[in-house]
Amino acid sequence: MTNENRFDLYFSYWIIFWALYSVIFKTGIYPLFLLFLSFLVQYIYIYKNICGIINTKYYYILFGNLTVINLKFLLIVYGFLKKLNNYSIYNELMIGLILFIIFNVYYYIIEKKIYYIFTPNDNKNIPDIDVGPCVYLYKVLLNGN
Repeated sequence: MTNENRFDLYFSYWIIFWALYSVIFKTGIYPLFLLFLSFLVQYIYIYKNICGIINTKYYYILFGNLTVINLKFLLIVYGFLKKLNNYSIYNELMIGLILFIIFNVYYYIIEKKIYYIFTPNDNKNIPDIDVGPCVYLYKVLLNGN
């Protein structure tokens, strides 16, 4: 299977870390809108590829994808319950834009190319279902091959 990077995973991990930082240190802007957007994009991806995820013989793929989507859902619920009273979408979008720029600079430094969603290519294939840090973590934990 390919190791093609998926935007819904790798950028959403930056958003998840931002949300966890905001929860742990109880400071900063909580990324409620961006977290919801990344949840929605990953939900659509999982919905499109559910047959491949469920019919795989490797359980780490199922556990990895379900862990990330459930973590995002729980963080969204937490945001609605605890962070909605002083929420500012403008501040969140400004910080999100800065984070997006930093993410793309980081990706350019690591991969020596612009992120593939900016690359003009009409033949963008849907990446495989076995990519992502959480899937790799379960692969190591469950000794998947």
